[in-house]
Amino acid sequence: MNTSIRKFNIEDLAEVIRITKISNFGKTEEFFLKTHKVFPDYFVVPEINGKVVGYTVSLVYPRFSDTGPAFLSKLLNRLIHNTTIPSCIRKLALSNRAFHILTAISPEYRRMGLASAIKTRVLEEMKKQGIKKVSTAIRVTNIPSIKMNKKLGFKEKKHLPDYYGDGTPGILLERDL
Repeated sequence: MNTSIRKFNIEDLAEVIRITKISNFGKTEEFFLKTHKVFPDYFVVPEINGKVVGYTVSLVYPRFSDTGPAFLSKLLNRLIHNTTIPSCIRKLALSNRAFHILTAISPEYRRMGLASAIKTRVLEEMKKQGIKKVSTAIRVTNIPSIKMNKKLGFKEKKHLPDYYGDGTPGILLERDL
């Protein structure tokens, strides 16, 4: 089995959407395209024998803004409309904090260490780019993800009641890089 990890590209979109639907994450094509356009270094996919079998997506908080997890749509819309701004100037608008949005692996490839591997890859890239702290929110019912994140050095920060649209609470975890 030939396994590799690489940055997402547009040709991966159909498979990412398929995995998203199977995993019931409710993210749209537009969400992935915007995220990729603004934060391409933090959108990574694992491949097995040339087939995309999962993905992970993160972003960087803007400076001087609300750093709560609910800022995502506002941030993406703000940054996506400023695509003509040179990247060096856009980078100045970003802080040294990141938020990990989502990791998803096709069911038949779970429990193989792929989620840890792709998330570790993104964390290493963040550290290289000067990110100091990463947060993530996870459903309290997603025990495998909570355990994986703790193995990667994340610590529980606070409980998030009614965080998800269906009323499920979440847990905010953070890690220093």
